[in-house]
Amino acid sequence: MIYGSYWATDIIIHWDKLLFGVHPTVWIQKFYQPWLNELMSFFYLGYYTFFVLLPLALYLAKKRQQVFAVFSVATFTYFSNFIFAYLLPVVGPQHSPMLQSLQTHQITGYFLIKINQIIQATGGITGGAFPSSHVSGAMVWAFLAIRYFRKMGYVMLPISLGVAVAAIYLGLHHALDSVFGITWFAISYPIGLWLIKIRGEDPLNYR
Repeated sequence: MIYGSYWATDIIIHWDKLLFGVHPTVWIQKFYQPWLNELMSFFYLGYYTFFVLLPLALYLAKKRQQVFAVFSVATFTYFSNFIFAYLLPVVGPQHSPMLQSLQTHQITGYFLIKINQIIQATGGITGGAFPSSHVSGAMVWAFLAIRYFRKMGYVMLPISLGVAVAAIYLGLHHALDSVFGITWFAISYPIGLWLIKIRGEDPLNYR
């Protein structure tokens, strides 16, 4: 929308190769197995349940202020993440002709892999790969759950870490997308908490 091209894609691919010595999304294909493909798809699809299950669980537990708090911090993380996506337009590996030409294995699976492929084909957004909003979003939801609904958070955290790996494994994000997704979570999460605290909207400050 700003530049008319995804000019930052080649830069991310170059630095991926420079830092890791390989093209991570190509190298990781040698580990493709139907059962592992399904597990990675489980992690990646699990992310989509976070922004429904956590607010719903808090709401049913009559923790209304916590619902507002998690949406506020998560929205800040997403919004700030998307600014980078506009300023540094990057398409994922699945849209890179060069990386696709290096593909060594076709990913196969049973049920979850097919659902994920349908979602990515119909609902995925071309561009906006860097940093990964899936990764930063998954991490922020998990840490918000630990803060406001601890038992659920301990379930969500390993899934969110799985999302960071699955994003690369499934060829949907470059390795640096995941790395910077985690980095941006580490920056935006404390800032988001600070913002709701100074506004008097952190439920933990009510005690």
